[in-house]
Amino acid sequence: MSKFDRKVERTKKEYTFTKKKEEKKSVFKDNFHLKWIQFNMPTIITFVIAFLISTLVLIPILMNFINSEIAFVLGHGLITGFLLVVSACLINKEKLSLPAFLTRYFFIGSLLALVSFLSLVITSWLN
Repeated sequence: MSKFDRKVERTKKEYTFTKKKEEKKSVFKDNFHLKWIQFNMPTIITFVIAFLISTLVLIPILMNFINSEIAFVLGHGLITGFLLVVSACLINKEKLSLPAFLTRYFFIGSLLALVSFLSLVITSWLN
């Protein structure tokens, strides 16, 4: 059965239609996914540029201070994740609240850190 957006209130022979109030999801549920990223050409180009800046400039600087494997994982998780969330907000021209920004940052940062950690594990296993 499909959900109805309206409910009917009956009073004798009169019918009045009222709209149901939409339930507000939590900030975490609203932002903990990839639907906030518009996958079009400017977004993809911006993400590639942010990834290259992080990979070619910022992570090598970070490798001077900490171990290269940890710098790789943390650099992609923290730095690239931050650059991607900020660039997505600028491209979509949206003003986020701090909890929404932090939720998106945590999601994309943990996703990138996990993927870079798995790539390190696989390459070390193959060698």
